[in-house]
Amino acid sequence: MSRFFLIFIPTTILSLSLILMGQLHSWHWADFSNNITRVDLSEFNFVSSQKNLSISHFLTGSCSCSEEIVQYLESKPPFSNSKISEQVLLVDTNKNHSFAQRLKAKNYSVQFINREKLESGMKEALLGVPLLLINNSNKKVLYIGGYDNNTITPLTKINLQPIINNALKNKFSQSKPIKGCIVSKEYQKLMDP
Repeated sequence: MSRFFLIFIPTTILSLSLILMGQLHSWHWADFSNNITRVDLSEFNFVSSQKNLSISHFLTGSCSCSEEIVQYLESKPPFSNSKISEQVLLVDTNKNHSFAQRLKAKNYSVQFINREKLESGMKEALLGVPLLLINNSNKKVLYIGGYDNNTITPLTKINLQPIINNALKNKFSQSKPIKGCIVSKEYQKLMDP
């Protein structure tokens, strides 16, 4: 009888742990792009009207996928020419978070914004992060979506150049899925009531 418990109890604990970890990780496979059709940027000051293009990276300090995007951004200089402005928006993130410090050290413009403010004009768009938004000087969205067709991992090769090239020609690029961390309160309640 004691041999049964020596095998049963650890096996049960291990199985339950694996199920829980699988459930937590499975959220990163969900696509939060929600077929984004309308985004109202008129109220937002992070969108530059003085440059041809504005590139905005929406990240959050509590998301491992955002960490991968921060590392990608650290590996390249920010766009800082007469045509393109580039900024990082940290959603619901502490101002002392290492993301902000690391990105500012690489000369990125970093802003802090709360989710409620964003949801006024981007309710359908800001369901998950990391989210990439590219718009022109008239605040017309030319790209809104994820960074890759797959979940962002350390092995993901991010290539934004085709999207940026299209945007420079004022062409809309097909959105990639947003596979990352939930930001929307509605989705958070669905996943974790």
